[in-house]
Amino acid sequence: MGLAAAGACQGNGSQDTSGPGDTGDCGVENCVCDDDSDCAPGLVCASRQCTPEGDGSSSSTSLIDESTTGTTSEPGSSSESSGDSSGPPETSGVECRVEQGVVNGDCTDPKQPYCNEAGVCVGCVELGCEALSDVSPVCNEASGLCEQCSADDRGACEGATPVCSATNTCTACVDHEQCSSGACNFATGACFEQVLHVDRAADCASGDGSSEAPFCEIQDAVDTALVGEPVVVKVKPSPGVYAKQVQVGAGRSVAIVRDGNGAVTLNVADKVPVSVDDGAMAYLYNLRITGGTMSKGLQCLSASVWLDRVQIDKREGHAIDSVGCALTIRRSKIYDNNAGGVRAQDGSVRVENSYIVQNGNTFADFAGITLQNTADLVVLYSTIADNDAKPGMGESLDCMNAGSVSVRNSIVFGTSAASSVNCPGAMATTSVVDSPSLTGNGVEHEPELDPSWFIAPASGNFAIKSNTPFEDVAVWRAEDPRVDYDGDPRLSDDGALDYTGADRPN
Repeated sequence: MGLAAAGACQGNGSQDTSGPGDTGDCGVENCVCDDDSDCAPGLVCASRQCTPEGDGSSSSTSLIDESTTGTTSEPGSSSESSGDSSGPPETSGVECRVEQGVVNGDCTDPKQPYCNEAGVCVGCVELGCEALSDVSPVCNEASGLCEQCSADDRGACEGATPVCSATNTCTACVDHEQCSSGACNFATGACFEQVLHVDRAADCASGDGSSEAPFCEIQDAVDTALVGEPVVVKVKPSPGVYAKQVQVGAGRSVAIVRDGNGAVTLNVADKVPVSVDDGAMAYLYNLRITGGTMSKGLQCLSASVWLDRVQIDKREGHAIDSVGCALTIRRSKIYDNNAGGVRAQDGSVRVENSYIVQNGNTFADFAGITLQNTADLVVLYSTIADNDAKPGMGESLDCMNAGSVSVRNSIVFGTSAASSVNCPGAMATTSVVDSPSLTGNGVEHEPELDPSWFIAPASGNFAIKSNTPFEDVAVWRAEDPRVDYDGDPRLSDDGALDYTGADRPN
């Protein structure tokens, strides 16, 4: 029986004060009741309302809300009627109650990680990754996951993250070969998109830079580049040289890359072959700058220059003159330039996986690398050997009021140990050097360069042999280059012992 205070159910839905057990006129549905005895024949008390028998509702004989332990519910209270939205509604036969397209713990099969609109766990094929096209538009049928990209589908990879990684996520480019255009903008991580073509054999009068009508000189293409619009200049190899000076002017961003197999050679007799100025960005890839009767090979003034697979050799002047620039030299060779190798005033220089060898002479004004006016230097996995300079200068490194100087995993030898390095404050680690002034953790000293350690040093080939003092001195770190000068893989375990220098033995 119900509680006396509640009264009986009336036909009009009001309470009867005659006491429990008296149903009064309770012959209609939806009137308030305490138990079945308060309802007319054919009705049962369910959820405190008289309801026809057989509608699937269970009889309620208590005011205790069984879904909330210890709570007494009154008619009309929020526990009955507010429609609590804190959790998903009870739905018979569903597997999951999560937003469509979101991986959730309700779906325990890793190959069916998504909950569709019907509340069923499915894989990416059934879901359709177009539902996630902004972030993960590619279906990996093997894993069941919608992913950003795959080896065959770039998917969402564009802009500053154009490359699909091994984990099927979009990342920035770090190598020119990762870009279909042939050039990566290392400053932004985006691939160059606008492309102009150059072919020495083309008709110089009719070229427009298209693949069908290329320009005949590199500078003709560079001249069309506009400030704020990065342009890649793809240069066809040629048996002849490109003899016109290349000037990358203020604010421009230009990549000059070889297009195909063979040599792209700049030989400008009486001018600096490449000049980069005033906030410009220049990327040179797979080029050779050689010869010339005067001056340096490359000049940079308050700009940024990246050299990848570039050789500068046999200039009458020194190879590179950098003033207030950010200069990066990777997998490149600076060789046999009469007045010296690299001179940097202010700015910074990074030399990685590169050779700076046999530059200068006893009258040369510059060493293998000369630093002036707070210029910073990082040398990593490189070979600086057999350079020369005039008396009083360091032949390998010479510093005058330099900034930070760091040498790691490298080889440094001059014509003698006593004259090899003149660079106060230079720090070396895990390297093989001749100069007693270069000291640090893991530095090995050898009194002089032995030609037998190298493949053919007399002709400028300073690739090292196995079983030489350079073995197991370098320590590879996770941020270090994963390939050497030739593109052969380095060790890939952090802390692994490696060969010093630009190139590992085959």
